[in-house]
Amino acid sequence: MNLKFIKKLLVPLFLKGSGMFISFISMFIIINIYSLEIFGKYAQSVSFLLFLSGIASFGYPQSIFRDSALMNFFQKKKLFNQMFLNNVCISILISPILILFFYFIEGLNVYQIMILIFIFWLMATSRLRFSLLRTTKHVKYAEVPEQIVKPLILVISILLLPKDDINSLYIALFLGLLSAFVVNHFFLKRYYTLPSKFEINKELININIKNTNTQLWISNVLILFKDFIELFMIGFLLGDLISGEYKIILQVYVVLMAVFNTMALINSMSFAKLIALKKYSEVNKKALSEMAPSLMILTLIIFVLILAETIFKVSDYMQLSEVALYSILIFMMFSIINIAIGPITQLLLHSRQIKKIILMTTIRVLSVCFSALLANITSPLYQILIFTICLLFAETIVLLFAARSLYFSIGYISPIYQKLILRTKK
Repeated sequence: MNLKFIKKLLVPLFLKGSGMFISFISMFIIINIYSLEIFGKYAQSVSFLLFLSGIASFGYPQSIFRDSALMNFFQKKKLFNQMFLNNVCISILISPILILFFYFIEGLNVYQIMILIFIFWLMATSRLRFSLLRTTKHVKYAEVPEQIVKPLILVISILLLPKDDINSLYIALFLGLLSAFVVNHFFLKRYYTLPSKFEINKELININIKNTNTQLWISNVLILFKDFIELFMIGFLLGDLISGEYKIILQVYVVLMAVFNTMALINSMSFAKLIALKKYSEVNKKALSEMAPSLMILTLIIFVLILAETIFKVSDYMQLSEVALYSILIFMMFSIINIAIGPITQLLLHSRQIKKIILMTTIRVLSVCFSALLANITSPLYQILIFTICLLFAETIVLLFAARSLYFSIGYISPIYQKLILRTKK
């Protein structure tokens, strides 16, 4: 067993786990104070804002790692502030899209839209701020502002604000995001500088367009669009109630994928260096060595979730149907498949196969639409289950094809296949 890897995983996993626990508390409070349907509407609004924030980010959260790797403090500070200002300017420029969507499609009033605009402006720079924090000595605490502070303030605000309508939820989210920004500023106060003039740095935009940063940006935007269209299609075709149920299922999936995502967080630089040095066999060894401890921790998480459901009947408090629980079981199996196949997207990213990531995400978006349409023509009782089965079947096929592509490009062999080969030899 790779004990060193487990120890390295514990601190960020604990922080991520704490944040997810607080997020679950916030969902529980929202659903019980308001309703599952209002929670569904709220989740759809947030997913659209995240999608727009991905557009506003222009790929900077991904590119700052490589662009600042060989820079000293003053060069990195200048780069960050240029990127930050560009993010702010782009977010202001695309705000009319937000206004049109929420006014004509969602039917929100002017007051609600104004709150959402301020939320969007804070979201637009949150990923860049998180990425910068990961490049400093505070990397262990990179999750604190967004994963701990934001949901904690959100919960407190929901409890203190009037429980009249969805407006209180939007205000609570704004306060959570603002608090996360303040904490991030506390960690990185040496980096923030007020701009001498408020305009887009065209040179930095051109640099991004000329290299793979634009492809990274498109890839990230497509992933966020997929997350948005998932909830939007469910809400539009199947109703806000099922949209709320599915958002809870996705949150459980986030818990299940905590191990996988934390692995990606701490291993990103290691895999990038190995691929840059063309040590592809070492990539395979590293992926294989981390499969067993990751599956062990995932098994523990699954056991805790099942135990919590058996003892406390959490699904009743969350107003989940029995069919939704079956969907969660399918997501559990998919999380095991993810670890068994390995860090596919991360390896495609580090080997500069961005176009394949874009293709994968495009197929995923299409599979979301197909799954929603198919679920819409089935029995209302099983719609969420049909949607989950179709979607995750397509996701698995995409992962397998991507793994095969990596085999031909860098000789990657998935951990589960390596394990089978070793057993066969024995």
